[in-house]
Amino acid sequence: MKQKIGKIITSVVISGALFNLTLACNSGEECFKKGFELYNAGKKKEAYQYGVKSCEKFNYGKGCFGLGYLYEHGDGAPKDMNKALSYYKKAASGEEKLCGSGDGQACYELGYMYEHGYGISKDPNKAKKLYQKACKLGYKKGCK
Repeated sequence: MKQKIGKIITSVVISGALFNLTLACNSGEECFKKGFELYNAGKKKEAYQYGVKSCEKFNYGKGCFGLGYLYEHGDGAPKDMNKALSYYKKAASGEEKLCGSGDGQACYELGYMYEHGYGISKDPNKAKKLYQKACKLGYKKGCK
């Protein structure tokens, strides 16, 4: 009996180690991009893991925004608006930096947070300006 339990524990540890090797990424941006690719390929649970690493380990704004989105919509993570708002709040400062450096997607995502009051105070005028900036930077979702 003890031998079977030992084998099970060993295989769980080995499986966990192998799984963590697949999450090898060296920056928040790299983890986010891998997660985004997996999400678009329909592998949402794997995408979620990269989002967690991008946000929690590297504090990358887009990774935190992505987790907020997944929790808000229950898409790849259980629907949980409290967790969504927490991740949106964590994303705000990172997205602001990325937007300021000319990242259209970050401007759009920050606008989304301002439009809905997710993680920051609701401000429709600021949201509109951020959407316009995203559009000017070539991020088409901002051109609504």
